[in-house]
Amino acid sequence: MPRVRVKGIKLSGNYLEVLIEGEDYTTMSPLLTYILQDPEVEFATFDMDHPLLRNITLKVKTKGKDPLAVLEEAVNRILGDIDSIEKGLMQQLGGSGAETKEGQ
Repeated sequence: MPRVRVKGIKLSGNYLEVLIEGEDYTTMSPLLTYILQDPEVEFATFDMDHPLLRNITLKVKTKGKDPLAVLEEAVNRILGDIDSIEKGLMQQLGGSGAETKEGQ
């Protein structure tokens, strides 16, 4: 799986704007949902320039909290939830989860 490519960052106080290449709504919609769960976020949105180009501009404005910290916390919560889902599925299916990680 290719890594997310961040082409540009604009950080000014409590405002963050990031251009992310090669991503689309599938990745950004959940990320935006998690960002908006933070009570310190004033607004967050993303724009896609064209679906074939797959470039997203993510914008986050906070009430004072570091927007990079908000982004990092949202990503960590997503990863934690994915890990919980994986563990739950493996328990239900009788696996340990190690099989999926070794095959990657």
